[in-house]
Amino acid sequence: MPKKIKFLFLFTFLAIIFTLYAKAWVEPDQMPPGGNIAAPLNTGNAGQIKTGGLILNTGGATLGLIVERGLVGIGTNNPQATLDVNGTIRATGLNIETTSNGFLPPRMTTAQRDAIISPQLGLVIVNTDTKKMNMYNGSSWELVGGDSTPSGTIAYFDLTTCPAGWSEVPAAKGRYLVGTQNSANKNLTVGQPLGDGENRAIGLHSHGVYDPGHAHGVYDPGHAHWGNFSGGWGWTHNGGGSNAGVYWHTTEYSTTGIGIYGSGTGIGIYNAGSAPGTNAPYIEFLTCRKN
Repeated sequence: MPKKIKFLFLFTFLAIIFTLYAKAWVEPDQMPPGGNIAAPLNTGNAGQIKTGGLILNTGGATLGLIVERGLVGIGTNNPQATLDVNGTIRATGLNIETTSNGFLPPRMTTAQRDAIISPQLGLVIVNTDTKKMNMYNGSSWELVGGDSTPSGTIAYFDLTTCPAGWSEVPAAKGRYLVGTQNSANKNLTVGQPLGDGENRAIGLHSHGVYDPGHAHGVYDPGHAHWGNFSGGWGWTHNGGGSNAGVYWHTTEYSTTGIGIYGSGTGIGIYNAGSAPGTNAPYIEFLTCRKN
């Protein structure tokens, strides 16, 4: 073959190859085999758009999809993280391995939390109003971990100052605490408080007995005595009344009278003397109220 023909053939072949390489890839306008055949997705370094779905690894290769560099977005065309998902992620398992970061749950206000439609059991959020984590227990939101003690709780602490979130109850110093019988009497303070380390007798009381005076007496309005001698006579002595005197009787005569007069008795109790009560053993702790 002449050299001229060889050169022309080579030039034409190279021109065809260059033209095919330089022409931009156009997505098929029809599903195969009716349309033109698509170029491979690994051709070139320019980004490509595919309007249809993409199904990978139907053959079961060990590595299904590897993104060596860049950010991956699902549901967003502007990813801000290595994997940025705009939507719900559902998985049968989740294993987070890191020693330089942590797990960051959704953050929202109480109003935003309560606006969640049909929250699922176990849903967890961080409440930005209370700065605490909340979980939905199936019927309501509850605090997760931390201090769940209700406000107003009274507790004792073996501390010199109340812990954070608690305030001291000064009225409880040196006093015994009892349950209230009337809600209106809540925080009612009575009695003298114990001093520091004082061992005061509890239930100290006094008692006494007095007798304002009493009287008693015996009176005998009259009595008689007689003698029964052989002659049948006797003397009587009337010891009381207008008939007092000595009389002669030819028959037996006897009178006797005994009585009580001027009797009075009084007994009373007055505030004198003392009877000590029992020392109530106690131990002191700091009394605090939950804020």
